[in-house]
Amino acid sequence: MVRLHMKEVLVGVLRKPDSTALEMARAETFRLIGAVLTCLNAHPLSKEGWCPACDSADCGLRRDVRLALLPFDHVVDQAGRHRLSS
Repeated sequence: MVRLHMKEVLVGVLRKPDSTALEMARAETFRLIGAVLTCLNAHPLSKEGWCPACDSADCGLRRDVRLALLPFDHVVDQAGRHRLSS
């Protein structure tokens, strides 16, 4: 359900007229930020940087969010590895 909604928003922002795309982007920004913060709050780091939810010093969720927020000149290949675009 969430993936379908995000897909519809992305398609709308990319393909609709600028005024519609701007309205959609503005409407979704706060919802998207809220969703990311909700997820991150479920993975709080200790003072030592340990994530109890992942039972690791390398929080998988935080890593995924960090990678997803890389600049657009980064691309993800089919295996999910990040690489710089040429």
